[in-house]
Amino acid sequence: MHWGRQRFRGNARDFGYEDWKLALSYDLGRSGALWKGMSVGVQYTGTNADHALWTDRNGIEMGRSRATVWIARSF
Repeated sequence: MHWGRQRFRGNARDFGYEDWKLALSYDLGRSGALWKGMSVGVQYTGTNADHALWTDRNGIEMGRSRATVWIARSF
């Protein structure tokens, strides 16, 4: 779990925001030797960033909330 705050001083506009993340993961190695070193997880990140200030010129909102699923292997 994560919560943070970013502030930008000296700007005429308020680019500051708060962000958060909640993540869960599971070690697949607990399921047997075949899966040793592998893990899976899911996370959700969000922010209260001003949509108008954090949208790039291509229309992509950089402060948008997102869910991510991942698979990792250590070696």
